Amino acid sequence: LYRIHSTTSRVGFCVDSLIGRVEAEFLGFRGGLALRREVWGDDSQMLVMIDSDSLNTDRDFIRDILKSDRFFHTQQYPKILFVSTALWWESDTRARLFGMLTMHGITRPINFRMELTDIIGERADHEQEIVVTGHADIRRSDFGMSNLSGFVSDNVELCMIVSALRFQQQ
Repeated sequence: LYRIHSTTSRVGFCVDSLIGRVEAEFLGFRGGLALRREVWGDDSQMLVMIDSDSLNTDRDFIRDILKSDRFFHTQQYPKILFVSTALWWESDTRARLFGMLTMHGITRPINFRMELTDIIGERADHEQEIVVTGHADIRRSDFGMSNLSGFVSDNVELCMIVSALRFQQQ
């Protein structure tokens, strides 16, 4: 079992708009991975819960629009949830992670392209750490977010860099 280390992980998205590419990240999230020790395969699972109101961008007015009822409507939909359904390894370091994404009150299937980028045997605090990157493409209209369609692209790239620490029983 691994728990996501939120201070060294990043979860966010990129979308094209008339003012250029908008990059945003969520500062509040938690979750974990359950990986089979012998073979990281079909029994592996991932769960991530994101606090939608923790969304942050480099421009305050964009952040406020994204949090508003025009997009994420963070007051009505405070959580975004990803629950994996399958993990298929394509090589020793690359995999496809399939699951269900619930956002804006709508649940849809999603497919992440994953890469295991680092395994740190033992850290200074005696915990094993793994680092995984992932990317997926979604359409925001699939999640009921079609406002300002002439201004913001329907295609959104989700991205994450997850640092996870192996669970140590005390």
